[in-house]
Amino acid sequence: MTLTEEDLKQPPMSLDVLGDIKRLSLAIISLHTDKSLANRRLANGDVPFLPAQQLQTNHKIYRGDSRTETSSSPIPSNEIGNRFPPEYFKTFVSALYITVVAFISAFVMAVVHDRVPDTATYPPLPDIVLDNVPIIPWGFHIAELCAITMAIMWHTILVFHK
Repeated sequence: MTLTEEDLKQPPMSLDVLGDIKRLSLAIISLHTDKSLANRRLANGDVPFLPAQQLQTNHKIYRGDSRTETSSSPIPSNEIGNRFPPEYFKTFVSALYITVVAFISAFVMAVVHDRVPDTATYPPLPDIVLDNVPIIPWGFHIAELCAITMAIMWHTILVFHK
């Protein structure tokens, strides 16, 4: 019962998830210390990195302020479905914001394109770097391939990420 967080990170345990390490460490601490101290820490939310933590101690599960009866197992429960409530309003506002910004951006680009002055009368400003670098004919093709590859990787991560 002298395990520390560092012991949980090293073999044979080799826990990688910080939430699991914190939950198990808190369970060990609650076995060592007075139960009222552990209960006060949970009730006050003093457990770092665990906003929706759930720790089972003797006969109680603590979820913020509410307490319910359970078995007498000091094993932390893992309910992923209750950690993040669906936020439909925020999702709708974000989608609306993206749509409005896309339309405004397209409108501004169209207006600016129509109002560009004649290049014969007003030539573009000189560019010191691009004027002194030779043109690479295959550079644009490679840049497009890089962009397509990154888009495919992004979509793959988006689809297969937990």
